[in-house]
Amino acid sequence: MALAELERELGLELQPGRSYRVRVGYMTRNEAHGVCVVQAREGFKGQANVKLAHTGEAWRTADVTFVRQEDVPVRLVIDNMSVGEGNTLLIRSVEVIELPE
Repeated sequence: MALAELERELGLELQPGRSYRVRVGYMTRNEAHGVCVVQAREGFKGQANVKLAHTGEAWRTADVTFVRQEDVPVRLVIDNMSVGEGNTLLIRSVEVIELPE
């Protein structure tokens, strides 16, 4: 599992009340699959998530949208949900894009 607080650790400035899209570039090996969760509610509760489906060793992207809440840190969690040798989830990129109003 990988996680990061988007503002504190990555230096992003997210505006309360605004919508954002997180786009993850990823690839899976063997039977791997995972999930990307945006924890953007009080107590680091998930606000939005997207499954990172098996890719057959090809690069793909997955998007998830969330709204920045006032005074609540935003954490991004990426987790490989598979078990077993060689089941690998690779992350190539993570983009955070502010959406138009």
